[in-house]
Amino acid sequence: MGGNLRIAPAELPDSLQVRLQRLYPGARLFAQAKAISVPLFAGLANRDQANPEHSDPELIEWVTGLLAAIFPPKAPVVEPVETTSAGSSVEA
Repeated sequence: MGGNLRIAPAELPDSLQVRLQRLYPGARLFAQAKAISVPLFAGLANRDQANPEHSDPELIEWVTGLLAAIFPPKAPVVEPVETTSAGSSVEA
């Protein structure tokens, strides 16, 4: 396995680019290719430099955290409800 995780397509606003750099040192954004390259296990406080091998569950947990931090879930859109003069509600 290589030393980097590549995520594409990825278009990040400036705020998320700053978050990426802060949380995952060494991460690179390739705007033209719409891709991100992140060193594996970057940002872990207890990273063991002498033992770069990690188990599959550790890798899955790390990637899940990365994706959640960089691509936060969008808030659901709630449609406003209109009320009629009689007081009953009507879906908009």
